[in-house]
Amino acid sequence: MSSRTVELLRKHGISPSSQRVHIYHYLTASKEHPTVDDIYAELQKDGHLFSRATVYNTVNLFLEKGIIHTVQAEPHEMRFDASPGFHAHFKCESCGLILDIPMQEPRPDDIGNLKISRTNVVFSGLCGECQKTEHKE
Repeated sequence: MSSRTVELLRKHGISPSSQRVHIYHYLTASKEHPTVDDIYAELQKDGHLFSRATVYNTVNLFLEKGIIHTVQAEPHEMRFDASPGFHAHFKCESCGLILDIPMQEPRPDDIGNLKISRTNVVFSGLCGECQKTEHKE
């Protein structure tokens, strides 16, 4: 187990079980913004035989503790991101690729008595590869 991951989990009040460490490692290594099903399937391929419920519960714990964030690029599809700091996302309308886009967090001029806890910016369009394919057709 990575000592940095164990320290990070403990710092956020999470007991660093082997399953939690593996799930967190997968989330930090993945640039795909996986769903719970994606995480479960990939970890099964790697020989980690824990249940889908374990993945689901662990992801919810990580969300609750603020060490990962949701990416909702589609209304009925929840994906997860462990990249630190604010950034926007881009979803390709053709292949479904989701990428991180660096940007400053936007703030409204006047929010009145509202308290903003999270900002989520998702752009959509065509990625470079799908643009190439579109121009060939």
